[in-house]
Amino acid sequence: EIYKKYSRLWQHEQTKASVVGPVACGKTYLTNFLSEAIEQSSGEYRPTQACRIVEYETRQGSQYIEVQLWDISGDKKFASCWPALVSSVNGVVFVYNQDQPQQSEELDQLYSSSSFKITESRTPNMDSLQLSDKFENVRTVASDIPSAGDQLRDDFNNFLLHCLPEHE
Repeated sequence: EIYKKYSRLWQHEQTKASVVGPVACGKTYLTNFLSEAIEQSSGEYRPTQACRIVEYETRQGSQYIEVQLWDISGDKKFASCWPALVSSVNGVVFVYNQDQPQQSEELDQLYSSSSFKITESRTPNMDSLQLSDKFENVRTVASDIPSAGDQLRDDFNNFLLHCLPEHE
């Protein structure tokens, strides 16, 4: 009985989230930042080929979470892979660059795709993001990693808590 009680304190939860968005919107940079795997960038753009999986562990409050972030290429030549890449995720993070207006439209197309569906919606908290009405129930977070990275990481870790699979 005591073992069961204390083993739950140290039990690691696992979750898997996909990071999706248009080509060159910052998915890999965001994934690297959230996983604390940021390396010095040469400034040269290197597109993700199909998918890159980053695994790391984080702690939110007293809970340890093993995270798999699937950084999925936004290149349409990989669109046939998208259903398999998101089939068993617990959450989806949509990313786009607000300074590139066409990316909002591309994100809209991704959201409409049968490959990407969100099962849990959130209340928006940033009115300045210019997304279509399809995203009205999706919580949006503006990110400025150099000046507000810690807040972004906290917001993401809270999102992960909501993405944990239900246990019986």
